[in-house]
Amino acid sequence: REINPKGKSRAFVNDTPVPLLTLKALGTHIMDIHSQNSNLQLQNPQFRLDLIDAFAAHQNLLQTYKKDYQVFTALNKKLIDLEHTWQQQQAEQDYHQFLYNEIDGVDIQQDEQEDLEQEQSLLQHGEDIMATLYSLSSRLISDENNIGDQLQDLSAQTDKISQYQSDIESLHQRLTSAQIELKDIGEEAERLQNRIEVNPQRLEWINQRLADLFKLCHKHKVANANALLDIAKQLQEKINHITDIESDINQTKKDISLLKDKLLKQALQLFEGRRQAIQQIEKTIVPLLANLNMPNATLKIEAKKTENLHANGIDEYQFLFSANQGRRQGDISKTVSGGEASRIMLALKYMLSQKQELPTIIFDEIDSGVSGEIAGKLAKLIQDLGAHLQVIAITHLPQVAAKATQHYQVYKKQENGVTNSYIHRLNAKEREKEIAGMLSGDSLNASALQHELQFIKR
Repeated sequence: REINPKGKSRAFVNDTPVPLLTLKALGTHIMDIHSQNSNLQLQNPQFRLDLIDAFAAHQNLLQTYKKDYQVFTALNKKLIDLEHTWQQQQAEQDYHQFLYNEIDGVDIQQDEQEDLEQEQSLLQHGEDIMATLYSLSSRLISDENNIGDQLQDLSAQTDKISQYQSDIESLHQRLTSAQIELKDIGEEAERLQNRIEVNPQRLEWINQRLADLFKLCHKHKVANANALLDIAKQLQEKINHITDIESDINQTKKDISLLKDKLLKQALQLFEGRRQAIQQIEKTIVPLLANLNMPNATLKIEAKKTENLHANGIDEYQFLFSANQGRRQGDISKTVSGGEASRIMLALKYMLSQKQELPTIIFDEIDSGVSGEIAGKLAKLIQDLGAHLQVIAITHLPQVAAKATQHYQVYKKQENGVTNSYIHRLNAKEREKEIAGMLSGDSLNASALQHELQFIKR
């Protein structure tokens, strides 16, 4: 990560620019940074659980459980949303059903209103229509000396004289065609007249039927009965939708139940693995703490099953600690001092390093509050860590600095009114001088340097 003088930064992975979040995410897999504030992790239930899981060595099972639990959480949220939607729509369901039944009960047919209006008009003017059709058929084909007969007579007369002039033959043919057409018109008028009936009862029924349709159209603010059919279809879809929601709710409940059973089995497997890991942790940490000048320290990890599943299983853990013989064990977050917390965290980190493939660990003044003989033992433990992973220790203790294979000095320098920070890799002579200064303060002499050389050789 590059930071320019203006405070802006750029992040790279193998010379490839990446977002800072990517760099941070990658960093968690390649190094562990432990600072003074990291001692507060002892108060963090998640850190304690992660420690136990590291010793249990069931990461594949844990990851499977976490993924399934995410699905489980999503299903429960889905169920809540579905039930909320169902409750909202249920309040409208009765009204929708009432409206649908009202339209469906009328039994409207497609284009029924248009057909009824045509029939209504026909029945309302039936007598006038019949009279007109009767007059038409009578005058064309039925009356004595009707128009059809007159045309037939004229056609016969022109036929007699058509031989004398060719144009008269044309007139004869036209008269014959007219006579045939008018006869057909008269016969059709007669047929239509016979099909028409004056039916007051039918007209009354149609009037009532149309009145009912108009009333419904007005209620639903639509123009015709066909639009009522569209509304009925929409209402049916809403009614069916809540039925679909009920089906989704039932299916989601089944999915939750099946997944819960699966999660419970996984959680019990995790619990059993953790129970065995606890015994190993309690046994391993005691000699480590003894080497850090805590010979009577004891650690007890109590397991408790929870009522409900959570993101890590169905259990929770309490770390009980006592630093001195005869002292009652208490919650580790409340009973340890700052120096004790530093030593406990170092011991835990040492134990974790045996279980996790972490290439680098950075200790940022983890030795705060530690001095004297304890500092030497703490330095030895950090040195042992460096045997199988890279350890970077930021320290003010000469005991810790002396155990390092490489030594860098961080210092500040004012230049042109600006304070800059520098890091300098020390050679062997510079290293001896720096550690001597850490031992004796600002007063360096031959005795201090000789003491430092002996100090480094321990």
